[in-house]
Amino acid sequence: MHVAIIGVGRVGQVTAFALSHEPARASARATVVDVIPGLAKQLRVPVNNVEGYVAGEHGENDVFLWSTVRIKGEFFDEYRKKRNVNISKDKIVNAVHEITESILENLGGTMYGPATAFRDIVRAIALNTHSLLSVGIPYKTTEISEHVHVNIPLKLGMSIGPTIEHALTGEERRKLGEAAKAIYNTYKIASGTASLL
Repeated sequence: MHVAIIGVGRVGQVTAFALSHEPARASARATVVDVIPGLAKQLRVPVNNVEGYVAGEHGENDVFLWSTVRIKGEFFDEYRKKRNVNISKDKIVNAVHEITESILENLGGTMYGPATAFRDIVRAIALNTHSLLSVGIPYKTTEISEHVHVNIPLKLGMSIGPTIEHALTGEERRKLGEAAKAIYNTYKIASGTASLL
């Protein structure tokens, strides 16, 4: 397989293209949002005690996959309940979005998020690690007439997939579909053929 990777300097986003004999499966894009540091800050725990993923795309159409979030190895809701932590998921999502806005306002952009995602993608492909990373793959729903690239956590090495979509909650899959529609609408507007869903 031949691989070419291209980074895009948008806050929290990097784009990677893997060129293979299966072009329909060849494109990958990873969104790196300050989710883990944002969660850790809100919960007042070390960053290395928090894990979880975001799907969709960066910004308004990101989908926080709460079913994947673990604090010290415990599911987020269990952790919150056991410790009587009274913080809403919406508050955490808003705080993470504020961090991104703060980075833009104070630094004018970031190189760390894209650089980290770029490094992780290169490492996963070059070393064939089969790492679980949130990368964009062709995605289609019954409401979208063509594939769009939507970020979904998947195993990445010299091959792409499988995704964890089957393990997501119904609500997370619904929001993923909404993100796909938003991306599709952006594609249509950019190509000048906008008939929005």
